[in-house]
Amino acid sequence: MVKVNYSELEDALMFASAATDLGDGGAFIDSETGEIWLICDGAPEPWPEDVFENERYLPLPDQRDFDLGSPLVFRFASRFMSDKDEDKVRDMFRAPGAYRRFDDLIDKRGLRDKWHQYRDDAQREALTEWCAENGIELEG
Repeated sequence: MVKVNYSELEDALMFASAATDLGDGGAFIDSETGEIWLICDGAPEPWPEDVFENERYLPLPDQRDFDLGSPLVFRFASRFMSDKDEDKVRDMFRAPGAYRRFDDLIDKRGLRDKWHQYRDDAQREALTEWCAENGIELEG
């Protein structure tokens, strides 16, 4: 079983999510070596020519694929905020700038640390499950 460092995988997830938003790349894990390839248009680092065709290279899903975007925010609000604030959060996400407004609200409610822990735990759980499904062992 190939091993991948959790911190490096976490960075790759952030990269994959940003690359997906920009539409110009993603992150891939070499299922034989555990090497992580971060790919985007114009990147100076060369990557394997067959990274998009060879099943050896596993594309890392982005945060939305793991429900780590707004669905996670809604689960957090449902669990840790009042009904009034939960409704307010849902309304926030109907317009641009929602994450900024959500950050402001959790600061006002003293929930920033709780949110960060909740988000980090959900991310670790999603990545751990994905790795197990793909025969990858997480280190760290």
